[in-house]
Amino acid sequence: MTSPDRPYNPNDSGTSLLAIITLMLSLATFCSCGASFILAGLAVPFLFLFSVAGIVTSRMEIGRIERGESPSGGKMIVQIGFFYCLANLIISLLVGVVVALAAMDVITAPQ
Repeated sequence: MTSPDRPYNPNDSGTSLLAIITLMLSLATFCSCGASFILAGLAVPFLFLFSVAGIVTSRMEIGRIERGESPSGGKMIVQIGFFYCLANLIISLLVGVVVALAAMDVITAPQ
């Protein structure tokens, strides 16, 4: 889906609240990612939830920007937040699988 070309609007340089929320969720995934490794996977549910919420809010905001309902100044922030949350979602799934396998004693420490 392509958006129609719009002339430059000088008042169109700000960021919306949803773009800032997406940025905050991507920062929350960063904190949860570090906590997952430090706490041996206990923060994986938070990492997963923050990642999914960040992906949903970023897709909503990108749609609003393309329709012209939100200022386009926050598009780069939203795109960075989207890809960061997507990467952390993949990391959370991998860490979750490793923790689950370790809990089932499939992965054991060398003795």
